[in-house]
Amino acid sequence: MKNLNFFLGVGIFLFLQSFLVQSQTRTNAEATSLKDPDREVYWFYVSLRIEEDKELHKTVYKFTREKTIKYKSVKEYEKDLWMRLQKAEYVCIGPFDLWETAEQANYMYDLDREKRKQYVDSTQQAAVDSSKIPKKKPFKVYEGEVFWFFVSIYRKERPKSFDFNHIPARVASGTMQDFDFALREGLTNKLLAIGPFWSQTEAEEAKRLLRIEE
Repeated sequence: MKNLNFFLGVGIFLFLQSFLVQSQTRTNAEATSLKDPDREVYWFYVSLRIEEDKELHKTVYKFTREKTIKYKSVKEYEKDLWMRLQKAEYVCIGPFDLWETAEQANYMYDLDREKRKQYVDSTQQAAVDSSKIPKKKPFKVYEGEVFWFFVSIYRKERPKSFDFNHIPARVASGTMQDFDFALREGLTNKLLAIGPFWSQTEAEEAKRLLRIEE
């Protein structure tokens, strides 16, 4: 019996070790593919304002969501990101691997969506390349686990541009409702949530592209 238990224990150990190695290999492969500068991704903009809130008696973030979802390479995304920041114009939200992820995120950045009786999909008509949009499906809020992180942005006076404060930007996770709370709460503390992503690896890569922890 002791020998049987011993061999069972060894077998379970080897199985778990093999599983962990395969899982780590898949994670590493995914992370490597995400670093491909020619990988095609989706993103959209928010027009960020930093202003005094009379009710809270402090400076907060406010933004206007842009409905257009762009689709180009990671290389083009980075170029667009830094060009918009230099003009203190827009902040890019993304990049997302899938149209569906970008569409869901665009929906979450519509902070007035609850005032509407139903979601009105105006992003499809605004997409840069309509051939990249999957066949139309009834919209339903994603119910799985999502990931996001915060950025702290300030406006330079000379030249007038946006830049990032270097802060710990740990990737958080939760439901869409958790992200919605984090997004709204962050604005009152001059923090902008970037997301929600459907995988942690995708969120980590988006954070890396922002170079906020250099």
